Amino acid sequence: MRHQRQSEGHQQASVTIAGCVERTNVGLRVMDEKDGSFYALVTEGTAVMPGEKLSLKGKKDKDSAGKLIFVVDQVVNDYGTCRATASR
Repeated sequence: MRHQRQSEGHQQASVTIAGCVERTNVGLRVMDEKDGSFYALVTEGTAVMPGEKLSLKGKKDKDSAGKLIFVVDQVVNDYGTCRATASR
């Protein structure tokens, strides 16, 4: 599923988030370790693999349904395979 960005045309500053990339039934997502928010990833050609802990540079946005998305510009660091965590 391709997410449509709601704020097309608006300039936003690039930010860096870090977290484990997960596959969902509609694509990839990452939980930002800083604020605990989940972002659907819009990779636009950037190689992002599920199961990896990554630091990603890009832009935070919302799709047309108001869900958080992160448009990936580049992978800054690859910290390797995510460690399994216990469910809360």
